[in-house]
Amino acid sequence: MESGKPEHLALQESGGGLPAEVVVVEPTGAETLLVTRLAGIECKAVFRERHRLEPGERIGLQPQLDQVHLFTAYKPPHKVSGVLGAEHRHEMVQAACASEEGLFASAIELEQGFSFTIDTVRYLRANHPAGADNLELYFITSAEYVDPNNPHNLLTWMDARELFSLVKFVVTPRGGTDVAGTQAWVDSLGLTDVAMVEDVPPLHVTSGVVKRALAGGQSVDAMLPARVAELIRARGYYR
Repeated sequence: MESGKPEHLALQESGGGLPAEVVVVEPTGAETLLVTRLAGIECKAVFRERHRLEPGERIGLQPQLDQVHLFTAYKPPHKVSGVLGAEHRHEMVQAACASEEGLFASAIELEQGFSFTIDTVRYLRANHPAGADNLELYFITSAEYVDPNNPHNLLTWMDARELFSLVKFVVTPRGGTDVAGTQAWVDSLGLTDVAMVEDVPPLHVTSGVVKRALAGGQSVDAMLPARVAELIRARGYYR
């Protein structure tokens, strides 16, 4: 999940991004402050340059993901067996984030006993030092959770409609899906206004691939950050 302030949004000149409607335009010196309506809620954006925009105009907003928090799930609600303990999983998340600038391992769900995304989002909005009015949250997930055939797609998540009003989704293609296919899934679920598809290089390493390699006695050094691979070997996980 990524947290941001109004200056962490960029204007998409050629379309794309999260669709928003301009409500108020306030030129302030060299900057432009916008109040927009995004997925039915008010959203502020600050641009470091002047833009000629009018109330009622439709624009695309692109989140600048310069600070990303990885949340270790206390008890993953969609997995009922074969799940490593939360403390052990969080230790690996910390190891993965240790040398990555802008990437943070969060233990909020472990500390608070949360298992559902909506609980974490509510907690962040209530306790973030920036304050709820100055906070924009973006939830990064993969295409599988906008697949209409997935019984665990976003529409089935706990208090989904409230969640859609509190956080925007950034969806990345995965496996055999591409940007166009992922966007078609987003549209078919009726999530066009709350989810944007971000084109990123495909990742061919999944947790399942790693677990199968470990169970078969194969090396995972090329699949994982060095610190995580060392930790798995030292702890004997997934053997």
